[in-house]
Amino acid sequence: MGLIIRCIGTAPICGTQRFAGGSYYLAGGIGLSCVMLRIFAGSTILMEYARDEKAAASELVKVSRFRWPGRNLYNNVKNIIQSWCIGAVIGFLPGMGLALSNVVAYAKAKSSSRHPEEFGQGCIDGVIAPEVANNASIGGALVPMIALGIPGDGSTALLLGALTVQGVVAGPLMLKNYTNIVYMIYLSCIFATTCVLIFEIVGMPVFPSLLKIPYHYLYPVILVLVFLGAYISTGNIFAVIRTVGMAFIGVFMSWADLPPTPFILAYVLEETLETNLGRALSYSTNGWMSFFTRPASCIFIVVAVASIVMTLVKKEK
Repeated sequence: MGLIIRCIGTAPICGTQRFAGGSYYLAGGIGLSCVMLRIFAGSTILMEYARDEKAAASELVKVSRFRWPGRNLYNNVKNIIQSWCIGAVIGFLPGMGLALSNVVAYAKAKSSSRHPEEFGQGCIDGVIAPEVANNASIGGALVPMIALGIPGDGSTALLLGALTVQGVVAGPLMLKNYTNIVYMIYLSCIFATTCVLIFEIVGMPVFPSLLKIPYHYLYPVILVLVFLGAYISTGNIFAVIRTVGMAFIGVFMSWADLPPTPFILAYVLEETLETNLGRALSYSTNGWMSFFTRPASCIFIVVAVASIVMTLVKKEK
């Protein structure tokens, strides 16, 4: 489903229109931010409103003050190291970004957990994994931008654009020619991280109070922000219609017990997958057989198949 929806719009290699039905509004495809808003926010609100369970659960949330989570950190040492590696490596890869690192780290933590059924119910493992990967990918995304002049995600792309406007040439010589700017970027990341940590610690007793707001007030505000964000991202009212449609797809996925993580992962990776697949097939002489005869690609295929088989075997046990 993620691959099919991402294919709507313009093909990345040849530039032809597909699955747009001749519509001008679908020619540009469906953006990632819109999909995330619809699948998570829109469908979640509809499902929770239908179940009418959220109001009762919110009364149980009580947070007094910050306490050092030593036991949670100790029990998740492997999870932290694993998620940090995932975030850093994905951050190194140009164009991948935070969305992919969060999804992959969460999926990996859930698949390797001894109690995966607790994920989605407030399990601390599922909170630590995406947050660690998110923070690690920020530093990782700066590496290709500073070293090669290639943005690692959307934020570094904006940063690279701002530096270019100021006449700064990002690339292999940036660290030598603009040393003060590079160190300023490092210090800005440290300062921002420290401010966020202080803000979260101080505001920890206050933030859960948002859950005490009656949901017949909170839900309309969230829905208005979702529709407004979809409209602003595209500039046309047709985005609101797409929002409603994608929200119902999210409801169907929840009803069918289909996890949204593989959907988002496939959606994010579709353009990279299609582009590199097309290049590989055009460069190769043996066609599809090259994926099995070349050592690197064959190893990845074997690992992918083994991962699926091991998951099925684990479920049977």
